[in-house]
Amino acid sequence: MAQLFANNIDTTLASALTDIATSAALTDGSGLPSPTGGDYVLVTLAATGNYEILKVTARSANTITIERAQEGTTARNWLAGTRAFAGVTAGTLETASGGLQNNTVAANALALLGTVTDNATGIAVGHLSSVGATGSASMAIGPSASADGNIACAIGASASATGQVSLAIGRQSECPGENSVALGYFAYASGKNSAAIGTLASAEAEGILVFCGLPSVSKTSYAAASAARLNVAVPAVVTSGELNLKNTQTYEIPIPATVTFFPDEVGIVITAADTVTGQPTVLWGVNGATEQYVDSGATTGLEAVGDRQRWTSLKTAKGATTLRFQITTGATATTLSGRIYWRGFAVEA
Repeated sequence: MAQLFANNIDTTLASALTDIATSAALTDGSGLPSPTGGDYVLVTLAATGNYEILKVTARSANTITIERAQEGTTARNWLAGTRAFAGVTAGTLETASGGLQNNTVAANALALLGTVTDNATGIAVGHLSSVGATGSASMAIGPSASADGNIACAIGASASATGQVSLAIGRQSECPGENSVALGYFAYASGKNSAAIGTLASAEAEGILVFCGLPSVSKTSYAAASAARLNVAVPAVVTSGELNLKNTQTYEIPIPATVTFFPDEVGIVITAADTVTGQPTVLWGVNGATEQYVDSGATTGLEAVGDRQRWTSLKTAKGATTLRFQITTGATATTLSGRIYWRGFAVEA
């Protein structure tokens, strides 16, 4: 429900209006907005020192539907020819100033539609935005944004910066880590001195940087003189979660539909191992061409945590839209788990 406005609306009543009437006829209502769905326009009637503010909830041509006696005025009987105009009222100004006023009495604080807790300092801008009691020199901008850490900054709907010297930017981004940054939709950085960048990026260990999203080269055409600066491929590593290398299985990673990935290297990194007596047999490829990159064969030397085997001489340089890894014979071991990876670059399809 919103108040509507129009400039230079100044007309008269076309006929008399009783003090209980709920509609009125104007001499000329053409410039007046036609409110619907709870919206409204305020019109003031004035004659011989008397005033009444009407709330206009609908208009059809020169006939308006009205609610009487607004803002403490009195419903009266009005004669035809009474002045009717859409002027600024005290209620309109109070509503406007209330939306912009400082909603806190804390020193060195400013809140516009939000709150800064007493004894905190900072800025809160946006509906339900807040700087919490532990915030000092902090800033929350956006609906439901909150900054509760010292020298913290949260920007975006429901963004939250609770760590000391933390920064959260993006809808529902969250940064509880000290000296850390969360940038992107649902980005999360809880590790001290960490950064999470990209949609759903999560940095939970200390001192790490996590990118979420496959970096790729744009297909936009540029002049040759600019190509070296604007069409630069950024190396990327696509990894799996931890896989049990004792189990026969097929693991696929779909590449976003907008890009093609060109691998230069594939490999396995061991994350857990105990009593390994037989290596797994693996192969690398794509959906529909299982051995496109590496033929089936047993791994070598994967026996302890941190061991890695990599393949850098791939069978083909073709790009992929789905990456496939397959274990055809599982390892013989009490425990053998690891993560697989593809290293390469992506270009926009």
